[in-house]
Amino acid sequence: MSSIAAHQPSFLDLGQSALTEAARRLMAAFGSPPEQANATPTDMANPVMEELLAFAAMAQQQIADQQARITYLEGLATTDELTGLTNRRGLDEFLRQTLSRARRHREEGVVASFDLDGFKEINDCYGHAAGDAALRHVARVLNGCVRETDCVARPGGDEFVVVLVRTALEDGRRQIARLQAALSEQPTIIAGRRFTLKASAGVASYGPRSTVTEVLAAADTVMYSAKRSRAYASLMR
Repeated sequence: MSSIAAHQPSFLDLGQSALTEAARRLMAAFGSPPEQANATPTDMANPVMEELLAFAAMAQQQIADQQARITYLEGLATTDELTGLTNRRGLDEFLRQTLSRARRHREEGVVASFDLDGFKEINDCYGHAAGDAALRHVARVLNGCVRETDCVARPGGDEFVVVLVRTALEDGRRQIARLQAALSEQPTIIAGRRFTLKASAGVASYGPRSTVTEVLAAADTVMYSAKRSRAYASLMR
């Protein structure tokens, strides 16, 4: 991200540093200009070429090392530490890129908002370590049921967001229902007890004119409506 890259030396700085080092080596190898005047082109050709090749290799390695570090730090900035999923910052960036592509290519897709049912009781009764274990389990299940081109994110708390790219609304609804079923069908052991976790979900479609704020708000609205309906149905049993 730009905020991370701003703290890193630029490739220009790296190149200048490498050039300075190469110049120092050349001066050490051939001495001052008057001393070089007595050397023949043949005498200087091979050492100069060797220094240039060494400089090129050094500059290339410096740039590769710096780029690898920037990529690593950017990954940390967009990854949820607890679950390894994309965090809120990464989700916003993924959606911006996805919606930009949707505008260019007239694509559609769906965004689903998930909220765990009964998660507060797990935290209250068994502690935050048990709650963390539950969140990691949900992350594994959801992430294992989508394509590599899709995105599973944990913006915070017990909320998750799934983005299914290039997916029609009805197909997306069926896929999200399968994700809910997969979660219910894969219980987990937490604090020595067997838990079957469930989640309320809301699905909204996006298209060429959608914005990040609008599509997330639409998915949340549907999800909270579904959560209220599930809570009411539970009371009526």
